[in-house]
Amino acid sequence: MCVRIKEEFMKILKKCDRILAKTEAALAMFVLAVIVVVGTAQIFCRYVLNSSLIWSEEFMRYGFVWVSMLSCSIAMREHKHISVDFLTSTIGPKANLVLYIITRLLSVVYIVIMVPAGIQLCIKTSNAWASILPVTWSFVYAAYPIGLVLMLLSMISVCPGDIRKLAEEAKGGTK
Repeated sequence: MCVRIKEEFMKILKKCDRILAKTEAALAMFVLAVIVVVGTAQIFCRYVLNSSLIWSEEFMRYGFVWVSMLSCSIAMREHKHISVDFLTSTIGPKANLVLYIITRLLSVVYIVIMVPAGIQLCIKTSNAWASILPVTWSFVYAAYPIGLVLMLLSMISVCPGDIRKLAEEAKGGTK
């Protein structure tokens, strides 16, 4: 009975994770597409109509902040973050497993410390308005704690499989 409940729970978690991953990717692609459209419109207005869109640069900058933080989560989920594999390619599989666990734990500690700090920054800047756009700085800074939470969820999603794979390599003695 417990095994069946656990299997059903894992199915639900995997489905939620797939939905979250697709939502992150769709949102990042949408924001990036809007940035490209606004940038193109700005170029057209400036050089063809001789009149700039005064809000476009600020909008694109804030959009890029959001795309960057959403992309961090996607990169974590797909193992696409920049890494230097010099150390991992020279040590054995057991040491790789230990190194993987240590780096992920350090990442979790960083996230646990920085999410509340990011939320606190959002609260402090909730009355500070952007230069041109009708948004407060807390909207821009909210990308950081939201991106970190999404990154944590991505880590939770991929780490068990990664640890299982590294543990199998350590048992088999292969690199």
